[in-house]
Amino acid sequence: MSQSSLYTGLIQSIEPDSLAAAMGLRPGDEILAVNGHPVEDVIDVQFYAAEDEVEIVYRRDGTQYASRTTREPGQALGIEFTHD
Repeated sequence: MSQSSLYTGLIQSIEPDSLAAAMGLRPGDEILAVNGHPVEDVIDVQFYAAEDEVEIVYRRDGTQYASRTTREPGQALGIEFTHD
């Protein structure tokens, strides 16, 4: 298991009508944890956000926030991450 402490889940864009849009996430936000699990990579974000109830802890402009919502049937997460 590799430690990826340099990972930042920096959001590049949000799809309209997606789960992320419903949660109020915006480009530039940094995802820190999903459903109580710290995330090390984009796969972690997608895996932990596959539940019906989703809580995302994120950082915006240096301040940490949390947003929780219920996924609509078939609703995509809708996050495009920046790539190094």
